Amino acid sequence: MMTAGMVAFGLFWISIGLSILFVDLRAWRRAGPMQVRPKAVEALHDGEEAKLVGTVQLLEESDGGEPLRAPVSGRLCAGFELRLARRGWLRWLPLARTREGRGFYLDDGTGAVLVPWNEDVRIELCTAARSHEGKRGRVRRALRPHVAPFLSSGAVRCDEGLLVPGARVAVYGRVRERPDQRPSQDGSYRVRPYRFVLEPSRDGLLVSDDRAVLG
Repeated sequence: MMTAGMVAFGLFWISIGLSILFVDLRAWRRAGPMQVRPKAVEALHDGEEAKLVGTVQLLEESDGGEPLRAPVSGRLCAGFELRLARRGWLRWLPLARTREGRGFYLDDGTGAVLVPWNEDVRIELCTAARSHEGKRGRVRRALRPHVAPFLSSGAVRCDEGLLVPGARVAVYGRVRERPDQRPSQDGSYRVRPYRFVLEPSRDGLLVSDDRAVLG
């Protein structure tokens, strides 16, 4: 009896360990090129590929930054990603995905880099606010300019991922040295000069708030 109990106890903990290993393996595979350790901005060199982890700061008007509001929540952000689904018989069925952004500064406490936004940016925002809507309502009206063909009928669900000021994200790309072209300003954290700009690497320019890559 004691032996059977010990075997069951051992199998229980083995199953727990295998489950944790499986979850970690999936997170590792999901990370892709971001599996590497992050590098500090102050240690960057021109031309290298690097992963950086820091907080989002909005572009300033001197960099051509225009205010961007998230379509559903109305929050000020550097970029957003909308994932739309419709109700099926047993589950929600994906309908559309759309995104828009202005670029941002990433600051890790040792320095700041400029992260532009273009068609080469691959973004994965796992932290998202979820909204449900029937055939009419505020959410549906807010989504119409972005995913109008998919809003003809039925209930929809929208996951809105945002790059808001202060959000912690990871980025991966090729580092290029470029002097800060903004007018000289002294002092505050929000106007800290940047020295580097990220451009796409062979894997693209990656942006993610997935906990698996933040470390």
